[in-house]
Amino acid sequence: MKRDRFKFTLCAKMLLAIWVLCVLLTVSGCLNRTDEDIPRYTRFSYEFFGVFDTHVSILAFAESEDDFSIFSRFVYERMNELHRLYSIFDDYEDVVNIKTINDNAGESVVVCRDVFDLIEFAVSWHNNTNGAFNIALGPVTQVWREYRARYQFMPEGHASLPDMDYLESLRHLTDINGIILNREEMTVKLAEPGMSLDVGSVAKSFAVQRVITEARLLSFPVDNFLIDAGRHIRTFGTHQERESGLWHVDVVNPFNPSVPLEEFRLPGGWSVDTSGNYQRYFIYEGQIMGHVISPFTLMPVYQFTSVTVVANSSPVADVLSTALNVVTHQAGIDMAEIRARNVIWLLPDGATRHFPF
Repeated sequence: MKRDRFKFTLCAKMLLAIWVLCVLLTVSGCLNRTDEDIPRYTRFSYEFFGVFDTHVSILAFAESEDDFSIFSRFVYERMNELHRLYSIFDDYEDVVNIKTINDNAGESVVVCRDVFDLIEFAVSWHNNTNGAFNIALGPVTQVWREYRARYQFMPEGHASLPDMDYLESLRHLTDINGIILNREEMTVKLAEPGMSLDVGSVAKSFAVQRVITEARLLSFPVDNFLIDAGRHIRTFGTHQERESGLWHVDVVNPFNPSVPLEEFRLPGGWSVDTSGNYQRYFIYEGQIMGHVISPFTLMPVYQFTSVTVVANSSPVADVLSTALNVVTHQAGIDMAEIRARNVIWLLPDGATRHFPF
């Protein structure tokens, strides 16, 4: 019995010794890895202008300048390509884009997957927002675009508004059901001549999301970055200079641009988008007439100065920031509870409302 107990004790001691040795080897390996194997990241940035008529900036942490250059070049070139595909204003040689669809309203147009996916996404979000987001509003937004161009820089008191009867005569051309999609044949058809798509800022945010997804699929050696395309912001990975790893994203306060309205501290994988009437507008009888047009009234919205949304998708954050400008605050809360992480409504008097409360 004593002999058996001795054998058991000896065996236990040997196992303990082996375990301690493994721990020491593991710790030693970790210590060695700190000096030799752990990637050392350097902060890099790159900016460019022109795509989607906005300023795009990339902040990234990479192991080498070459790694960052390859990544930023891909972002630049792909964003330029998507800019041409999603344009509603310009023709490009050998490019079938949104303008091509608008110019051929009433006919089926064969498009590439980039164009088809954007339109399909936007149509689906018409239903998700109960009609508050509508890319078929093109005939109406074009009228308001012309009025903004005419009066934006004129002294107050000189502006006029479009005839309401004329706007109402365009309403039948804004029916979302008039956008006919055929994925099998990759065709888009606008049911009636006179219809037109206005993909607006959702094209920009959709492009950012697509570029990031493709960059990950192509295994670019840059895993920690933030892309800001005209305040359409997307984070990925971790901020390597902060112990928390969180990205700090400021929300612009149009009443006092030097002091942010809010600072979000976000992990990778989140998007921040702001939409409002404080940049592209004209003033009529003291009222700001901005670029966000209600599909319901066919008029510019002005109940909020801006709406900022944090969501886990760039185009979703964009769509919601537009839709929540259109609907009531309570209807916006109902949407936010399902789709958003955070929302800030900025009122014309400077007050704010938040979700979560």
